[in-house]
Amino acid sequence: MARKSAVKLLALPLLVALLCVGPALAEEPPDLSAQAALGSAFTYQGRLLDDNAPANGSYDFEFKLYDGSDPSTATQVGSTFAVNDQAVSGGLFTTALDFGSAPFNGRALWLQTGVRPGSSSGSYTALSPLTALTAAPYALFALNTAGSPYANVVVVAKRGGDFSTIQAALDSITGASAMNHYLVWVAPGVYNENVTMKQYVDIEGAGELATKITAGGSSSLDSGTVIGASNAELRLLTVENTGGDTYAIALVNKTATLALTHVTLRASGGTTGNTGIRSSDNSLLGLRDVTIYASGGNAAIGVQNRNSVGGVVMVDTVIFAADGSVGNAGVTNESASCIISQSGISASGPAAAIDVGIYNLGSVGSYGVTVNHSQVLGTDNTIYNDAAFQSRVGASQLAGGPVHNVGPGSVVCAMVYDEGYTPFAVACPP
Repeated sequence: MARKSAVKLLALPLLVALLCVGPALAEEPPDLSAQAALGSAFTYQGRLLDDNAPANGSYDFEFKLYDGSDPSTATQVGSTFAVNDQAVSGGLFTTALDFGSAPFNGRALWLQTGVRPGSSSGSYTALSPLTALTAAPYALFALNTAGSPYANVVVVAKRGGDFSTIQAALDSITGASAMNHYLVWVAPGVYNENVTMKQYVDIEGAGELATKITAGGSSSLDSGTVIGASNAELRLLTVENTGGDTYAIALVNKTATLALTHVTLRASGGTTGNTGIRSSDNSLLGLRDVTIYASGGNAAIGVQNRNSVGGVVMVDTVIFAADGSVGNAGVTNESASCIISQSGISASGPAAAIDVGIYNLGSVGSYGVTVNHSQVLGTDNTIYNDAAFQSRVGASQLAGGPVHNVGPGSVVCAMVYDEGYTPFAVACPP
């Protein structure tokens, strides 16, 4: 801390959408029927650099609120809030700030942060620039306005929520529609249950490392930890299936249009099959920032896409399928179309197993598979393309085994390279 000018703070209040509706203003949301129970604290998360390296140790912080449209002319409002001996690890820290609800009356507010070594009496180093406070703390202001800011929000928490299980929360909703969408917000914790989603009801957790839904396997391919529904989204949580039966499937999406955003899915422990997502019967599934792990059993499949012209669209998705004794596939498209962009797909297993990155299976019909700006690893085949598929691969890496095409299907590649970043001499690797 001797080099004060080298101390920097990269910090943001938690301004994600869930804070705007209130539940994330406390670690576990209290009873929303009473305003007084919520309190006026909000969570603040930051990254502290000391001499351009992540700080570690104990630090004292002071926080001040300023109002005004221009931070250069803003004036302090309210009292100074101090946090002493705050632990900082790898540059990261999280604390709760409480200025009361009075400052949050709709005006523009800025936050100034000062820092000094922990357990010291020296002056604070004021860090710049000021941080604009936007939506999150203004949930406090909403509490003082007419009408409930929590309309159509149901809170699930281990204690203090509307319900203690996700399914009970979903079952309580009877009026969801295209004009009356609902949100089930799930506080941090592990929820041991099977969940069947409902149309026009989104499920949102407190983060992939904070909220987990977990359940065991089944003898049915139509059973998973979570069952999807149309016109709904699942986000910011982990879905896990631990097996113990014939199949372990994290998510089943059948005849439904479903979106997943910032979701981690894990499937293992099934004796026959372990599948991250099984989507079928004219479903449409959208994946963004999704991570999928499928492992073990006879076969491990990241995404199983079946009998769907709409199929699956995935962006910024990472898939690992591994350790199936007979075969492993990152994505299987069985008489179904698929679009993959900016994603990584890997399939690997023991020497006796057949490992395919993208397996396009079907001899009747016409289906399209597009892969752009992605990486595909398959020990035996990067892509297996059956007769009914027209596949296109652009600006992507194909690592491991060759592309296998069954005529009259076709695979067209442009700017494709191998694991050594060597462009292929022919359009697609033989």
